[in-house]
Amino acid sequence: MEKASGKRYCRVPEKVSDTVKEIMTAPGVRRMEFEWMLFSKWQEIAGEAIAEASTPVDIRDGVLHLRVDNSVWRTELHYMKADLIEKLNKIAGQKLISNILFR
Repeated sequence: MEKASGKRYCRVPEKVSDTVKEIMTAPGVRRMEFEWMLFSKWQEIAGEAIAEASTPVDIRDGVLHLRVDNSVWRTELHYMKADLIEKLNKIAGQKLISNILFR
């Protein structure tokens, strides 16, 4: 209980499940969940061939940084960039990736 102007009052308790739901649906948490999934399940998301040739390194300001094994794959992925971005944002359920940089 807290005192306000000399009077005592009690806040109505909230359900823990409501609080957890609110936290888990916050935009920052959703983004972190997506990043974790992207890094841990890259092979499932990108497909076996792409995953063997590339590795997600970082996501900064909506830009996914991918390390690519060679220039042939870098060129191939460049042509697939728009489709990859669309697929990643569809998985995320929102626009989290705006660009992909290949290293």
